[in-house]
Amino acid sequence: MKYNRFFNIHIPKTGGTHFTENMMPSMNKILNDNGIKTSPQTSEDTKHWCWFEPFISDQTYIYTTLRDPVERLVSQFCWQAISAITKTNTPYTEEDINKKSFYKWLEHSDGLYRNVQSKSLVYNNKDLNLYKSSSNLSWEKDDIPKMNHFMFTDHFKNFIINEETLNKNIKRINFIVKTKDMSTIDGQQKIIDKILNDLHINTTIEKNKIKETKINSLANPVSKKVFNDLENWEIDNLYKYQGIDSEIYFSDLYTKY
Repeated sequence: MKYNRFFNIHIPKTGGTHFTENMMPSMNKILNDNGIKTSPQTSEDTKHWCWFEPFISDQTYIYTTLRDPVERLVSQFCWQAISAITKTNTPYTEEDINKKSFYKWLEHSDGLYRNVQSKSLVYNNKDLNLYKSSSNLSWEKDDIPKMNHFMFTDHFKNFIINEETLNKNIKRINFIVKTKDMSTIDGQQKIIDKILNDLHINTTIEKNKIKETKINSLANPVSKKVFNDLENWEIDNLYKYQGIDSEIYFSDLYTKY
């Protein structure tokens, strides 16, 4: 297959920003020189993606990253809470980002953050701004951390996943990586080498061409603290809460690396 476009389905809080900012720069010119378009990934309007139909054809090489569903959920909460603290006048501090406030946030989310990864892989749209962040932040007294996000509209929240379509789309994706696969420079280089090999580009990118930024699945110390405070039974319940995401993440359905 001759590909003419590289498309990264960047699902929020799965390590996609790391891929875009630290790994893609080493590939952009190589891909473009070989006639492969790279979708705009750097502007605020196009930072995240779902199954964006205008970029998907038989000649599109599709890449995406999936993250442990519980880690992703905790990361989503901590990101919103930290943003609300640092960008607004609020009485709360990082000390208030804990298991108790996490559960309060989750309780009031009305399912908004369930199966975000699975939804992103089946939610068709033609709107470049679907994943654009908004500045509508708040964490008022006795309130929960809030950050509206164009992705998390009522339509997206209430979107019913068609598992047949989901399985079909997963099989269509050329390369699916777990966030933890990018935890080292060696891992990042293997990912880049596989992409270039899949695209029949006979080039090896040296490690020094990849930005020296390491990623851990729970790199943020606040996220790590909240996650570590969860009991095993709580983690199991959170996996069940995100049933479809958990089934995909722990299955062999998508294992291609």
